[in-house]
Amino acid sequence: MIRGIRPLLRGSTYSGALFAYCGALVSFPLLPFAMLPALLLRQAPYAVQAVLALLVWAALVAAVGLARTTRRVLITCTRRLLKVPLPDPAAPSPALPSAAGRWRTPLWLLLHVALGWTGGLASVLLLGAAVALPGGWTSGDAGLTLFGRSVQVEGRWSWVAALGCLLLAVAVCVLIANALRWLAPRLLGRV
Repeated sequence: MIRGIRPLLRGSTYSGALFAYCGALVSFPLLPFAMLPALLLRQAPYAVQAVLALLVWAALVAAVGLARTTRRVLITCTRRLLKVPLPDPAAPSPALPSAAGRWRTPLWLLLHVALGWTGGLASVLLLGAAVALPGGWTSGDAGLTLFGRSVQVEGRWSWVAALGCLLLAVAVCVLIANALRWLAPRLLGRV
């Protein structure tokens, strides 16, 4: 039982989640540039515009990942916030990275951004639910509506549901941090 709770109490779990969310925030300035092609195709259906914007956004994020400086910054941040043993980015490398090694950094950056946005949105929704549910207990109509689906929680069960949402938000932090720790040596390790 204690082993299952231990990751929830570590500061490294939350620094890892913060690292993931920072990846999402850093990608945010590229979004206006990614929306330009979709704005040119105003007659296209909304779904086509959204997919086009996401594809262009992914291409822009990957292009940023091709820069050597980006790899150095990512390795330094990963070493400090995720506590993952990675090679020193300032050390001279004996050879230029192979073609496969050169594409690992953009792939890391894309996964970092995707996990950051997914974890960030899930955490915000769950924390919002954890705050909103007990507020409806006094009036007797605690409930949540998301994507057209509604869930009503009656009486004291709103506090139980709020605690469940809070624990799920923490579990999202653990999953995101562990996923990044697992991916870091594989994508940012030696080329």
